[in-house]
Amino acid sequence: MTAEKFRLTLGFTSLLLGLSVGAVASCGSSEVAPPKACVPGRTVACTCDGGGDGLQTCRGDGSGYDACGFCKIRVKAAAPGKLDDVTEELGLIGGAGPCLGFDDFDGDGDPDLIMGHLTAEQTGMTIAPAELVIHSNDGAGSFSKEPVAKLLTGGAIICVTGDFDRDGLPDIVAEVGQPETGVKRRLYHFRNLGDFKFEDRLTAFDVTPITDQLLLAIGTYDSDNDGQLDIIIGRANGGGPATSESCGMEENDFICDGIVSMGQTGPLLYRNVGGSFVLMTKTFKGPFPGTTNALAFADLDENGLTDFFMANDWYTNHLHMQVKPGVYQRAESILGLNLFNHAMGASINDYDLDGRPDIYVADLGPNTFYFGKPDGTFENLNKELGISAVTRYHSNWATLGEDFNLDGLPDVFVASSGLVTSEEDMIKMAVVFSGPINEKPPQFDLLFWNQGDRQFEPATLPHRGDQNPMVVLASSATADIDADGDLDIAVGAGEGLQLRILRNQQKTGNHLILDLVGKASNPHGVGAVVDLLEGGVVRARRYAGNGGSVGNSWKHVHFGLGDKETIDQVRIRWPAGGVQVLDDVAANQRLRVTEP
Repeated sequence: MTAEKFRLTLGFTSLLLGLSVGAVASCGSSEVAPPKACVPGRTVACTCDGGGDGLQTCRGDGSGYDACGFCKIRVKAAAPGKLDDVTEELGLIGGAGPCLGFDDFDGDGDPDLIMGHLTAEQTGMTIAPAELVIHSNDGAGSFSKEPVAKLLTGGAIICVTGDFDRDGLPDIVAEVGQPETGVKRRLYHFRNLGDFKFEDRLTAFDVTPITDQLLLAIGTYDSDNDGQLDIIIGRANGGGPATSESCGMEENDFICDGIVSMGQTGPLLYRNVGGSFVLMTKTFKGPFPGTTNALAFADLDENGLTDFFMANDWYTNHLHMQVKPGVYQRAESILGLNLFNHAMGASINDYDLDGRPDIYVADLGPNTFYFGKPDGTFENLNKELGISAVTRYHSNWATLGEDFNLDGLPDVFVASSGLVTSEEDMIKMAVVFSGPINEKPPQFDLLFWNQGDRQFEPATLPHRGDQNPMVVLASSATADIDADGDLDIAVGAGEGLQLRILRNQQKTGNHLILDLVGKASNPHGVGAVVDLLEGGVVRARRYAGNGGSVGNSWKHVHFGLGDKETIDQVRIRWPAGGVQVLDDVAANQRLRVTEP
């Protein structure tokens, strides 16, 4: 399947405006000729010593711009890549989700496929009885046509994987249940015994949540920096409209009147104590209106502790900053947030290569794109970049932030359920992409190809079948399934949450893949910050295991390198506090790195 490409028509050609002709700045300069338009807090481009790109910020009093800093290597964007739907070729046609992902369950080095295989039709937010299954990878990108493991039958399956007992094999935590069939929803913990055999540890959770509410956000990270992977669950069913008739497009957003609150329950944190999970009841401060649909993890303030972002529906998104091990402060004010969101997914990456984290948030309606500023706050640039116009009529869910065409610039993939508020809105959505239409348009996912300088070229990846308008879920995950160095994608979206495996056909560009093995830190290095340095300047940065959406991606750290064949230095800041530096690292390899 060839992505249908088109280019955004922006109100201006680059976000980094305000730098007047002839204004020159150098990293470390004490004086900088200020651009004409100095708006307090505005971040604009500048030129570093050696010709690299940097950023400078207008002072709070508007008197001029600070010295050029955050210098980065200039990276040349590659042409948009190509992803082919090979699901039928692999013999995996069917439904999958919303549990969908990759991990190496048998320890052979290849990412296997885990999914909630649907065995009946799905309507609305209800999933008919399904099996949680695993298909093994043969090492060349093909999966076993029959599952090598069937863990259970249930429904509404959300899952995460991780080495919770530190034995070197990934275990599974899944939320399963179907109240309509008498199966109560609860958390299951499946301990990996090897050879695709799993033990259902019924007593793994000291207090097991049993609920008739659908849980959509489960994440795993080290919440207190003790070297163990913990489990966090976003609040479920935090509100919604009284009737569907109260919802519709208003100006630039999808708005619902008559929101009904369902209580103030916060996220549930289960601390890992020797492979068992203990509920921590007073970790996070409320209130917590809204429903959490995704969690994303990264050390956002670079204090050596992992923070997390909550993508919320029906209310504002949340940021929980870890100020010391196990102690958090609410900090969403630094996002400049809207008070109302329909957030469904989130991914954290350094999309503009300025050394600071950025956050892409998928939404039922206009997506948001938060870019980090030098003062530690964020600015939402969805309108300036044209992201708002492209996504405003679309039900955008699980998002992935990775470099899919290997040019060194992280791209954005967004899986979509295709839900729209009305036939009129659907027509408007199609017009954005393809011009006037006379019939119901096809549904599609989106892939924003990073062009550098905060510019993105969007492309569509069509669903195979029509979208059931009652299906409002979508999931996605990524891994290098065929060991060729580029990242492939699994999607559960469209009619019946159809499974689609999108094989990346990238032919150019080098890569580097790191498999982090924590010792004092957690076993996957979740929360580590990995920098590639060139001439002492950060070329690219990744946040290890940042999670992000409905789906469970491969836990390796992947870099596209463009035409670079050797990296001067790879610098890893481990969650436990140590810094590890690797010199002269060759491209086009998968490197296992163990914490000293």
